[in-house]
Amino acid sequence: MAEIVKLSPNRWPGALSTLRYCVLHTTQGTSSLGWLTNPNSMVSATWLVPPNGPDWYRLGELDDAMWHAGSVSDPVTPLYDGTNPNLVAWGIEFEGFATEPLTQFQLDVARTILGSRPELPLVPHAALATSGPFFRSDPGITNLAAILLAVKGETMSYAEIEENVKGTIRAMLTSPEGAMLVETAIRAPNGYADKLQSWIDANVAKKTGAAGPMGSDSPFGPLPSTPPTGQRGAWPGDRGPEPKAPGRP
Repeated sequence: MAEIVKLSPNRWPGALSTLRYCVLHTTQGTSSLGWLTNPNSMVSATWLVPPNGPDWYRLGELDDAMWHAGSVSDPVTPLYDGTNPNLVAWGIEFEGFATEPLTQFQLDVARTILGSRPELPLVPHAALATSGPFFRSDPGITNLAAILLAVKGETMSYAEIEENVKGTIRAMLTSPEGAMLVETAIRAPNGYADKLQSWIDANVAKKTGAAGPMGSDSPFGPLPSTPPTGQRGAWPGDRGPEPKAPGRP
């Protein structure tokens, strides 16, 4: 098991002067190394961890600002203070999907990378992009729990993790406080209920009650996609000229 260095052009060399946290991702795809090192993608990460070993990849130096979390929308983590996360956070891309379990190899690598840094906060990408066209759900609740356990050197089956997650959700929904919190979120202006009603109004013929021509759009906006600037985000003007990595046009 070894780390292979394959530098991506999608980074700001030497621009990560203060490390505050690490963002956890899943690539939402396979064969990701080519994409994360393609200058046209404008996406990268500090590390890429494939599902099977024996190796994983480091795509930048540890003081490079990698382009993995620059598209922020309605963040819910208190660690976000308005600074482009790329400038203060490492990023780990676990190859795979938020809805599928990470492999034991990926969890072992997570412990290898992060186990010696117990003080470093770990933030799911989902906590930085909770709405809009660039909404993210990765690395998934179950995968997040598995990573946190692995970094501590603890193990638990995915079935046990999922049952604990479900139990937590059930407890929240069955308590008066939890139910009120969920209902408030649903009924918030432009929240779940408003978006669903708007979609119904646009797609169902009211007079006859028959279904009208169904639109292809989700009631919650476009499917997640990558913005034209990838996950680069903005380079702060007060930091002088933007540094460029070799291979960038």
